[in-house]
Amino acid sequence: MTQYKKDKFYTTAIVGIIIICALVMSFILPPISRADKSEYPLEYDANFIAACLEGGSNVYGCVCPLNHVKDNYSYPEALKLDEQFTKTETLPDGLQQVFKDCQGNK
Repeated sequence: MTQYKKDKFYTTAIVGIIIICALVMSFILPPISRADKSEYPLEYDANFIAACLEGGSNVYGCVCPLNHVKDNYSYPEALKLDEQFTKTETLPDGLQQVFKDCQGNK
């Protein structure tokens, strides 16, 4: 197996484990009391982390900005940020620094 295939395999495995853990935690943990966080579907978290890991960040470097987004934006606002990122392939203003800060605070 080439190094690229090994890296892809490990990344896929990590994403799968994160998704499974998120699903299990959603059934075990009590609901989050803040309305703006609870409106985020579990799939959003899993997709955000998966895309972030594929972009080269580590797990903390993905969970940290996800928490920032969920703490500071409603779900519809977050979807608009995702749309903007998809169109421009550039992080929206303010989120670039969040990602840098989260990578630096490992």
